[in-house]
Amino acid sequence: MSGKNVDELTQLEMTIVNKVNSGGSGTDISYWEGLLVHLKVYIAKTRLKELHQKMLRLKLARIREEQMKEVGKLDSHGRTVAVKKRPLSDDDEDDLERQLRKKVDLDELESTDLDDEQKEMRWRQLTKEQLEIATLQLYERGGYSPRYGDVNDTMPGIEVLDE
Repeated sequence: MSGKNVDELTQLEMTIVNKVNSGGSGTDISYWEGLLVHLKVYIAKTRLKELHQKMLRLKLARIREEQMKEVGKLDSHGRTVAVKKRPLSDDDEDDLERQLRKKVDLDELESTDLDDEQKEMRWRQLTKEQLEIATLQLYERGGYSPRYGDVNDTMPGIEVLDE
């Protein structure tokens, strides 16, 4: 099953369904039905992979377009810069994918418009690499310092001492 696209897998599914429906002598129906269940799961995974690859290609194209707009701006002498397009190798695409995954918008994560539950959900959605980058950015920004609050905002039962 590996290495086949969705169309080939659906053809295989139809073949198995026909074999189960015909049920000729010597056909182990339970085996073919079990295989059919596994095949349906594999088809779903393959569809997701193909969709993910498509989304990555679209995002990569959008980034390339933005970069071309930036490069197309005027240089310091008032002339436009012409840049030759070259196809990206697999290594370049992998590097761009890593950069896309690593970008973290701290302002979006720590937005004052969000309540604590929404902030926590956004933090949980980060990958390990993104979480590490975000914490380093917060450290550099000084984001580990506690926020000053008003005495009136404290919870009941908490005493504030002035020293």
